[in-house]
Amino acid sequence: QRLDNLYLIDSWYAFHEVIRKVRVLRKKDLKSTESQQRLDKLCTKFEKLWKRETGFKLTSIRPTNSAKITANKLPKNVFVTSNERKEKKKQLKKAKKNFRKKKHAKTKSEELLEAKGKILKDWMKKESVWQLALYQELLHTKAIEQYLSDPKNKMLKHITESMFDEIVRKVRVERFSQLKDTKARLQCDKILLKFEKLWRKQSGIKKTSIKKK
Repeated sequence: QRLDNLYLIDSWYAFHEVIRKVRVLRKKDLKSTESQQRLDKLCTKFEKLWKRETGFKLTSIRPTNSAKITANKLPKNVFVTSNERKEKKKQLKKAKKNFRKKKHAKTKSEELLEAKGKILKDWMKKESVWQLALYQELLHTKAIEQYLSDPKNKMLKHITESMFDEIVRKVRVERFSQLKDTKARLQCDKILLKFEKLWRKQSGIKKTSIKKK
């Protein structure tokens, strides 16, 4: 019989009014933050009981320091049947699935760049000039992006001296910030020197860029 009285609260507006009046009546007695939090927990517990008995959904109660909810923003008589619950779950599941697909989906340009990146990576390993920092710089240099499918015959030829200097500078800055050991730094320079020789052979540029210390 007592639970039947919950059905007298027949809308979110009515429920919100009950909670509002309780807060107003208890405001004078609640001096501390802890007591306000206890009231919030009590109201939340009452809300769960009311929703379970009446079938209402969504959340009406907000913390006391949040913005006030006006009556015109609360839907009235939002009773939910079991079929509607099932349908809502299906829609939510579908929305989550679509979100995951969209999050991990790749554009055509990204797929193309990834394919070209594999060719570049394989070539760098074959020529013993593989270095992740160098690979990333070459992969994301817009001026040579269209030539990545043929690193040896096209990409190297289209790298100008200024482009080469900038790529090497960025690689050295990134790698040297990570490599504190002198031996490791020398190994990094060794790879860059080997890459430089390959580049000069294809581009025809003879001036020395990297100098050993």
